[in-house]
Amino acid sequence: MSASGTAPVADVGPRAPRASARARFLVVGAALALAVPLVVAAGSLVWRAAGPAPAAPATRSLFPAGTQARVAALRDRLVAGLLVLRRPEGDFSPRDDGAEVDPMDRAEATAMGVAGLAAARRMGARVAGLDDALAATKASLTRRQTRGGMFGVSRQQRRGVAVSALAGSVLALAYADDRADDSALDLAGRTLVSQTTIGTLPAGWVQGVAARAVAALASTGRRALLVPDPVTAVPSKPIELGRRCTDSHVAQAVAEAIQAELGASRTPFAAAVLERQLAEPPTWTGETTDVGSLVLAAWLAARVDGGARWFERVLPVLEQAVGADGTIRGTYYGDPVSRTAGALLVLAEGAGVLVGGADATRSR
Repeated sequence: MSASGTAPVADVGPRAPRASARARFLVVGAALALAVPLVVAAGSLVWRAAGPAPAAPATRSLFPAGTQARVAALRDRLVAGLLVLRRPEGDFSPRDDGAEVDPMDRAEATAMGVAGLAAARRMGARVAGLDDALAATKASLTRRQTRGGMFGVSRQQRRGVAVSALAGSVLALAYADDRADDSALDLAGRTLVSQTTIGTLPAGWVQGVAARAVAALASTGRRALLVPDPVTAVPSKPIELGRRCTDSHVAQAVAEAIQAELGASRTPFAAAVLERQLAEPPTWTGETTDVGSLVLAAWLAARVDGGARWFERVLPVLEQAVGADGTIRGTYYGDPVSRTAGALLVLAEGAGVLVGGADATRSR
């Protein structure tokens, strides 16, 4: 899920090699009062029920019946892990040793962290400290936004990481659903659309997260930003489906499924790619499991008939992936922040609590 590309990007200076960033459950009722104690190894963090769960709209979970408690427990473990991974400065970094990283990589990690925390809150998470951490980290993210709409300036010229950091920030702000962020989200949305329409984006993760962010803009009442047309604002890069099904195929299938949500004719490509995903179900192999690939697959499975079968198969994979401290470690594919936050995005997508394309419920 590497990002690459050489086309110039507004407000993006030179940048360093990119650390990968990648991520519908039956909502826990507002009356849930069960405390979920857990000692987190890294720092002996203990969490507990912290008051009534936030209210959420009725949703249709794609996880199997009877897995509500498992999904909720996994969600809270992952939230606790993300809280452990926050830096003393209040944001997130792809490096957990305090080493300096490129500002754009740090912005991208922060966007993923905010998106994960916001998605968990939409699922009804009540982990102690979640609300404060979300507010503080989101503020850190918006402070990075430049007048041109990007989130920081990189030291090296890499279009891919700039666009994925921007798209991740759109998702983060859309999922947080805070009216105070409307102007920042509007600016980020306009900038994202300009980036998706001025040239071809790197295939795979960058295309997929940009397409998902366009869907989020549409569902938060921002279709007017999707010019000249919502369908054409979705980055599409047609590709034939051969023997191997790669992230590039999944990202294009996500794009075509979202275009269908926004009014285009539905194509058979997305369903064909999902069938490939079902034929080769996800497994956990440690470092070599790309959680970002699971996020792409979740965005697809949530939009294509039969996707519930994929969510049934991914749940035990994610349960196996989470360590004792609530994080998903590893740097071969991504980093602990993107991997841990990505797992939360998979859960929330299956839970049906995230803003999508045609299922918009919020009016501005």
